[in-house]
This record gives sequence, structure tokens and C-alpha cells, in this order.
Amino acid sequence: MSNMEWSGSFELDRLDISNLPDEAEGVYRISRFKSLSESPIIIYIDQGKLKDRLMHHISEDEENVCIRHVLSKRKCWFDYCIISTESEREQVKKDEINILDPSCNRSRRR
Repeated sequence: MSNMEWSGSFELDRLDISNLPDEAEGVYRISRFKSLSESPIIIYIDQGKLKDRLMHHISEDEENVCIRHVLSKRKCWFDYCIISTESEREQVKKDEINILDPSCNRSRRR
């Protein structure tokens, strides 16, 4: 999938997440910035129904301690790539995690 198109960055908040299409599925990346002049630091990558998964991350039900900690300290952003099949989403997720090594995915590796 070398011709994937990633969205621009959106703030990880209810307003921006609610603008996603209800049934959109794909891979998403959660990022934070050390400063506005630096590139984003990707902290987590996953896949699934985008609106549902992202809303879960900002809810009190988020079980990933790393994500909860980062969100409590600073604003985060997300970007995404629409991918219709689960097998392709899983492969892109795996490839992105292997390349980018996001800190909040580390404790969940098999």
C-alpha cells in the first residue's frame, strides 16, 4: 500500500473527532508536539472504526495508561488513512508501528 493518503492533522478532541464519517474505518496515529517548530512525535497507532476508537481514547474508559498520561499533560492530534479491509489495516498498522516505534504501543506488543 505505497500510495496511501494520510489526512491532515486534527486536534484529538470531541469536536474534530465528531466530524469524521460515522462508518469510516482505517489506521490512525495519535501525535504530540514538543514545540510548534518541531515535527510531531507519534505516540500511538491503531486501526478500526475511526470515530469510535478515537472517542474511546479521550474518554474516562481509556485503558492505555500511557495515552491517558500524555493526554493529561498536553494537547494531542491525530491523522488517519481510510482503509476498507481489516487485513490491510492490520498490515499498515504493523508496518507503521515497526517504522515509527510509538511509545504508547510498546507495552501492547505481542
